[in-house]
Amino acid sequence: MSWVTEMTSRLFPYDLWPGFLDQESLYSWCARVHRLSASLSSKATSKQLFGDQLSGARTDFPTPLNSLLDQVGSTLGSAESLLADRTMFGFYRGFLPVERCEELADAVMNGPFSRVHYALGLSASLSFTSRCLKFCRHCLREEANDKVGWWKINEQWPAVFVCNVHGQPLDRFFIERGAEWLLPSDALIAEPLRQMVRDESGLSHLAKISQICRATLQATELDLQTETLRYCYLFAAKGRGLLSMDGALRLADLRDGWLKWAGTAIELPELLFAKEVTGGNAGFIGQLVRSYPGIRHPLKHFLLIAYLFDSLAEFRETNKIVSDILRSEGTDAAKSHLCDLRTKLATLVVGRAMSVNAAAADIGVAASQAIKYLKKVRIEYERRPRIVGTPKEGRLIELLQCGSPRAVICEELNLRNSFIKDYLSHRPALRSTYQAVSLERTREMYRGNFLKIVQMYPSMRLKEIQKIPQNGYQWLRRNDAEWLSATLPSLWS
Repeated sequence: MSWVTEMTSRLFPYDLWPGFLDQESLYSWCARVHRLSASLSSKATSKQLFGDQLSGARTDFPTPLNSLLDQVGSTLGSAESLLADRTMFGFYRGFLPVERCEELADAVMNGPFSRVHYALGLSASLSFTSRCLKFCRHCLREEANDKVGWWKINEQWPAVFVCNVHGQPLDRFFIERGAEWLLPSDALIAEPLRQMVRDESGLSHLAKISQICRATLQATELDLQTETLRYCYLFAAKGRGLLSMDGALRLADLRDGWLKWAGTAIELPELLFAKEVTGGNAGFIGQLVRSYPGIRHPLKHFLLIAYLFDSLAEFRETNKIVSDILRSEGTDAAKSHLCDLRTKLATLVVGRAMSVNAAAADIGVAASQAIKYLKKVRIEYERRPRIVGTPKEGRLIELLQCGSPRAVICEELNLRNSFIKDYLSHRPALRSTYQAVSLERTREMYRGNFLKIVQMYPSMRLKEIQKIPQNGYQWLRRNDAEWLSATLPSLWS
């Protein structure tokens, strides 16, 4: 009897291999197989499945996959789907050059594992992410399989911190090298579980990073190559007024803004590298916005994307513009979009008779910089009355008290969103009123959308409703849970 026949009969006679559970990672499947086989040693099971005592138990890239496929045949699907959907290959793929991506795929399929790290070409500063396993306690209670649960591949992505279904922080469990295969139930028993950031602002930003990560990896049309992303960040920085008149990035301002936004999130073990941004080179932020050789870990990109862009739609639009410019005109054209601010400013102020504030907002620089430059080159500009103390301020207050969306206010009064933010920051009472009324308007919108879906599909289960675009359930679960349980108790029965 051959070694393969002996192995097959020892694990599962007649090749009765279990299939994958919903979104289950390959590591999780191996852990279940190990448990079902009643083997006393993960190393022995790894040797049987992968021909190696250790590499099969990797949480990110169990290798070599071809050895596993020789044993299980087509039970787990094609080699391509196994690689892309059940290992961390899908997380890294879009950020790698084509040659590096092919090299990584070959390393995972054929081994040895040492080739995987070399193919990724990433620094060791984030290597511990390959030992971090994450799960949602709420999902575990609802979907536990024989009371052990399973690891979902998209929850293992390094840039995902919050459950997509429940909006709750994922529990995180770090395992040691060469540890036995574990399942979520094992992590619950073990101590300690690593806790998440609990303050509202930090959790909200981690949820946004997680959402941006999931949506980006599903959007196949995005160009995630290093050069394209770098110009995306610079274009976004220009829109925030973070470029000097000569087109240079004000890196210190970008760094300080990101640190303030990130808040307590950088206290997480996974994000400790982010504390290094306080240096003169701005740490990972400087790496992403400057033309350094090499590639950066996708987690670093998602941290900056979530800060610079309000939504995936905004990032997608900028990404397309940048990608088209680079593809058709090259990097010189991309640079010109960032470096011709002086000429554009003069044209807008003199040729189109724009106010300095409006012209500065249009080209993405601070009004103070624009005024300084115009004075230096002796270009006359019209000094117009300010908003504060004018009838325009009265209309602004009226719109804020009604809770009108900021985009509507900006369009009607020709204001920048940053002006509204600064205006409210100096008027706490008006800000509280605006936030309360705006929240109520938002709540009514989400309630209406959710009820409309429920009425359209009265027999549909909650789990299926959550798959419908713009269902609003997650927002309501976080912000209006009492209304949900009181209005639709049958959904929880």
